[in-house]
Amino acid sequence: MVGSSAQVRRLFRAAKDLGLETVIGVGNVLFNSAPAELRATPLPDPSGRHGNSGTTVCPSLAGGRDLILQTTRALLEQLAEVGLDYICIWPYDEGGCACERCRPWGGNGFIRMSRDIAAAGRAVLPNLKIILSTWTFDTPPEGEWQALTEALASDGGWADVILADAHEDFPRYPLDTGVPGNLPLINFPEISMWGNWPWGGCGAHPLPARLQRLWDQAKAVVRGGFPYSEGIYEGINKAIASQFYWDPDRAALEILREYADYEFSGLALACCR
Repeated sequence: MVGSSAQVRRLFRAAKDLGLETVIGVGNVLFNSAPAELRATPLPDPSGRHGNSGTTVCPSLAGGRDLILQTTRALLEQLAEVGLDYICIWPYDEGGCACERCRPWGGNGFIRMSRDIAAAGRAVLPNLKIILSTWTFDTPPEGEWQALTEALASDGGWADVILADAHEDFPRYPLDTGVPGNLPLINFPEISMWGNWPWGGCGAHPLPARLQRLWDQAKAVVRGGFPYSEGIYEGINKAIASQFYWDPDRAALEILREYADYEFSGLALACCR
């Protein structure tokens, strides 16, 4: 834990030196040492999208809530000197609890836990901003999007940004019904592992058609994004996603041509036409 915290602080200092803002993810996924009596009830996951390593903690238990908040505060205190701009509170993959008091997770226990985490975070860092992820909400349908909308309509001052995305298509709810709380919306494109086997495997895997299709679905409402990278082979995908944010109407093919021209001094342009 100490070594990992020191490494994160070094990375964050480097980001700050470059003028970048910093974010870290939090939720109810803790350590293998979390007491068994505080563990969350496994989620129903018929599509295999939610993830569960067995280390999630139930926030509806007093001891579970205390452990989540204590761990969150300890993490943020480690980063307070360096500077942390955002936390991103995550519901699934991993995260969640399906006990009677937490379910449906995204529209119930997750909201309560997220409010508590936001308050605990701002007690350490008063200017901290909160990104609320809705990753794989309503998979399967449980009314999570609607419940979040209702919750933020009655008490929404604690969240600053909504993050939304999924695997196959961009979620329809924020496109058809609106973003909960009328908050800024960002996406979460998978740029490093989709289509690779084993998951997260090695080797280049450009995804221009996939990224273009998903961007076309969401670009009218999305105001930025959080490209998800777990590799070093997806430079083209990074460039495409970043350029979409820079100019929403740029085409992936146009970005590929510019990328190839830069990398190969024009020699590969014919391949992209």
